[in-house]
Amino acid sequence: MATLNRLLGKELERITVPLGPNDGMPTREIFGVPCVLDWIKNTLPELPTEAGAALTPQEELDDLLFNFISSKGRLIYDKMFKDLIPMRDEVWELKTYQLRIFGWMYRKDQFIAVVPRRAIEVKRGTRGYDAAKKKVIEARDRIPLDEPKFVGGVISNVISGL
Repeated sequence: MATLNRLLGKELERITVPLGPNDGMPTREIFGVPCVLDWIKNTLPELPTEAGAALTPQEELDDLLFNFISSKGRLIYDKMFKDLIPMRDEVWELKTYQLRIFGWMYRKDQFIAVVPRRAIEVKRGTRGYDAAKKKVIEARDRIPLDEPKFVGGVISNVISGL
């Protein structure tokens, strides 16, 4: 078994957002499996902006990352961060109008992203919530992290500041 730091550059990568001098300090962390970083780099910039969206998908993700990571960010439970049913699976999603990022909370304030999708893909078709949950659970079982591999329970157990 290994810690997050020992798996960086192998099984996981840190996902960051630049914070300026007035943006607060990082209070939470996001890590991603390699396909998430590849999706952010190669797929996300090419996604079309959906009708009714105020921002591009890239801008939405940047805003979501800022709100999750920064002490000055505003993360809203259920609108931007939500646990999926059944809750005992401890699979979470980061949400924007156009995007969903599925993963789990390894430790309090440490999210591991596994499945990035457009919201429209999740809501229709074969790339739904059940498929995303299954991929998250499979990744959590496969990645050789120290036990316990996830933190669960009520929202105050998994994230600070809500």
